[in-house]
Amino acid sequence: MAGNRMAERATRDRIGERPFRDFAETLHALELVDSPPEEVFDKFTRLVARVMAVPVSLVSIIDEGHDRQVFKSALGLRGDPAARRETPLSHSICRLVTRDNRPLVVDHAPGDPRVCGIAARPVPGVRAYLGVPIHGPGARPVGALCAIDTVRRSWREEDVDVMMDIGACVSDLIRLRAMIERRFRQR
Repeated sequence: MAGNRMAERATRDRIGERPFRDFAETLHALELVDSPPEEVFDKFTRLVARVMAVPVSLVSIIDEGHDRQVFKSALGLRGDPAARRETPLSHSICRLVTRDNRPLVVDHAPGDPRVCGIAARPVPGVRAYLGVPIHGPGARPVGALCAIDTVRRSWREEDVDVMMDIGACVSDLIRLRAMIERRFRQR
């Protein structure tokens, strides 16, 4: 009986809890969470805001191990989420992008069953949302780059393509950090 519980715990550690702890360590090592804002990420959110003509743009890191989304960059965000630079995952639309590892296009959030119940939607006045995954080392998504509008909006296929390209640049930056971190640790 005790052997079965130990085997269950070991399995859970391998496929459940342990990867979250390891992943959380990676997010810290790459300075994606619990670190100051960085101009290099702010450049991407400013670019998204200009190109997409939206009032809010985020680089959101999903830290499942600590049940939160952290804003590595947040342009146009107001109130407590802006001051804290994070929200619980229950308030995160970006977690859906990370979970599915594909773009999320929402033209009218109040009428969209995928997001209408998420707690963050009414707080910043989210009416339209376009988010694309950003990746770290390997293929696992670490978060989302998103454009948020406060009015209903029909996103075009070109909008998604542009966001995918900018999101790939954010991913390249994160992967470059990982390569540098690995080389630094090898010395």
